[in-house]
Amino acid sequence: LLLTTIILSVNAFAQKQSLTEKADEAFNSKQYLIAVDLYDKAYSKVKANRQEKDRILFQKAECYRYLDDKDRAIKTYQRLVKAKYYQTQPRIYLYMADFQRFLSDWDNAEYNYKEYLKLVPDDALAKRRLESIPLAKKMMANPTKHEIKEEKNLNTEWNDWKPSWDNYRESQSISFTSSRNNTKSEDKDAWTGEYFSGIYEAAKLKNGVFGEANEIAMGGINTEANEGELVKITNNGTTHYYFSRCNVKKNLQINCAIYSSAIEPEKKRGAKQSTTNKKDNKKDNKSSKEDEAAQWVMLDLGDTAYNYFHPAVTTDELTIYFSSNRPGGEGDYDIWKATRNSVNEPFGNVTNLGKQINTEGKEEFPVLRDNNRMYYSSDGLKGIGGYDIFMTKLEGGEWSEPVNMGYPINTQYDEIGIIYNYNEDESIAAEESGYFSSNREGGTGGYDIYSFYRAPMYFTLTGEVRDDKSMQVIPGARVKLIGDDNTQIEARTNSEGIYSFNKEQIKYNVN
Repeated sequence: LLLTTIILSVNAFAQKQSLTEKADEAFNSKQYLIAVDLYDKAYSKVKANRQEKDRILFQKAECYRYLDDKDRAIKTYQRLVKAKYYQTQPRIYLYMADFQRFLSDWDNAEYNYKEYLKLVPDDALAKRRLESIPLAKKMMANPTKHEIKEEKNLNTEWNDWKPSWDNYRESQSISFTSSRNNTKSEDKDAWTGEYFSGIYEAAKLKNGVFGEANEIAMGGINTEANEGELVKITNNGTTHYYFSRCNVKKNLQINCAIYSSAIEPEKKRGAKQSTTNKKDNKKDNKSSKEDEAAQWVMLDLGDTAYNYFHPAVTTDELTIYFSSNRPGGEGDYDIWKATRNSVNEPFGNVTNLGKQINTEGKEEFPVLRDNNRMYYSSDGLKGIGGYDIFMTKLEGGEWSEPVNMGYPINTQYDEIGIIYNYNEDESIAAEESGYFSSNREGGTGGYDIYSFYRAPMYFTLTGEVRDDKSMQVIPGARVKLIGDDNTQIEARTNSEGIYSFNKEQIKYNVN
């Protein structure tokens, strides 16, 4: 009887341990939906061990944080503060303040940032986020002239994000990433609880509104893994594709990599192209799928233990920018670049863009408007919310200080992946429009695609001419407007001594 009791006790103990271990295993594999449920069950079974209960509660809060469940995360962090778990994990103050800032709960966010900095006074990221609070209030009180509209035809109840032009100069059709239900698999991602993401495309109708979105027609891109962030480059009649793929395997960590069209060896002069007959072209479904898979290759950008995604490629395809958590960066995820001398060879010379671009936080979703202007999202630079969109220019081989795009393009939520409609006049007074994605309130799903529009800015000039002694108005006086662009425009005052120059005569950026 004693031996039986001991065996039962050991088995019961093992079951408790295995439940917690399973939760930790799921968490480490980024399967947060599974992990949070297992932690919940494990928490109720741990009775006397206060330290382990607090650890499990912290892990639950972390699951909510990664799932972007702000309300549950904040409530769980507050429970941990009452339990004084900040003595073990000071970052509960930081994470709670981050979510409170996203919800415009500025006062509590400021308080919790300060509490965290009392415990970790040298954290530069926390200092920057604390300093962001007055900056965010200022930007929201002084919005830019952009008008924002949700593109309801493109959005679903799921996540829809990262638009990209099929052809920038035409600006008529886009591709984007979506976790909507698709034809590949009914399975859902244990990380997000959504269907595995795929790449979709949609074209503008005659009325300028996007039509129905469909999975991209190129075979072998969308699979049962997560795909997204497609970039399409066409040169000399040849089109190459670049996209992210995150392979999810049971009980293993997610690995993300960038894939591209297979590299074609450079053809030698005078070499004859091989020909195939009709018999050779008859293939079964299996070989056809193998061919589709073979046309996409994983780029070798470093140790595959780390993640590589969000490609941005120059028009000559000799430089690729991407986000990665590989070692040697400034923080969590950084913007990196790799180069090559020819499109017929692999990328190499992987380098970090440095402290001017990257922070201790996350920098992701780089987008090139041209080869020398990059837009990307950061949660480490001073801004309004989580991910804000910033712009930087490549000048003399160096990237300029990133500029926040301001409110209402950026909000206290997350904004990622901005593109612009093609416009030859890109001055800050010109008409401006494009698309980006955001998980702000009021949308159809999680992340949604929005359009933005800024009306052109016009200037006029009106004045009065008087005699400097008598102060009487002078009709018919000749007034000359001279610009530093070597233009001269002349006007005459009317009977009341008034002259004027209209919006066609006054040009922006001319002194």
